[in-house]
Amino acid sequence: MVRAMLNVGISFYFRHNSIISGLFILAFLIAMVVLSPLTADPTKIDLHNNLHPPSLEHPFGTDNLGRDVFARVVNAAKIDLAISLVIVGLSAIIGIAIGLISGYYGGLIDKITICLIDIFLALPELILALVIVGALGPGLFNSALALVALGWVRYARIVRGSVLSVKERQFVEVAKAAGINDLGLIIRHILPNVISPVITIAMLHLGHSVLSLASLGFLGLGAQPPTPEWGTMLNEGRVYLREAWWLSVFPGLAIMLTVLSFTLLGDGLKDALNPKSRRIAYG
Repeated sequence: MVRAMLNVGISFYFRHNSIISGLFILAFLIAMVVLSPLTADPTKIDLHNNLHPPSLEHPFGTDNLGRDVFARVVNAAKIDLAISLVIVGLSAIIGIAIGLISGYYGGLIDKITICLIDIFLALPELILALVIVGALGPGLFNSALALVALGWVRYARIVRGSVLSVKERQFVEVAKAAGINDLGLIIRHILPNVISPVITIAMLHLGHSVLSLASLGFLGLGAQPPTPEWGTMLNEGRVYLREAWWLSVFPGLAIMLTVLSFTLLGDGLKDALNPKSRRIAYG
């Protein structure tokens, strides 16, 4: 019985081509990260081989300082993906906690939370990130901190709305009557019933975080030289765009593939975790 249900669930998930495509691209990116120690030193300067086009020795060419672009793109994947995971993880933890407390207790706490969410949503996220990083100073840590300070909003809004619906259900009333305290009720009964949309949001947020990090790096507020980072590499390559197109094209492709993979996974999971879609699939 359990095996049959598991097989049905797996077959349903993999009916979605977007999930398969997203996983395929993501597997390729993870392979890049795993193989990054085997590449050349991404910070090694060789002025005798600067601005060489792609070749067998240097598949992505070399930059203006003679550094191997392939090694820099691959090592930048490790940095961008790791920091994006940290940003999404911390944003989700903070947002889920705020959403659970706000939706469950309501009252003044809920009003303050709604006010904060409305303020953050009314302002452009990248502009706020620029203000925060500008005040704290450039660097990967400050960029990540700024994006976490803004990223919790999307989770808090969704979780709060889900909690408002779930807490009115009968099983919650039964749990209250059984004497379960608020913390146990929230963690054991409410949280599992509101986590599905959070998974979808997290996938989409990962792609958004990669793009935001690259944007801050392009503006000179993210990773500082010689640290390889996709946005910083785009900024360095724009000066040589006409004579050395590979300096911008390959980091740009890496950003595009990463955002595409998480977007495909997010869209696929949204359909897969939708109860209506599951009822249709199971007949």
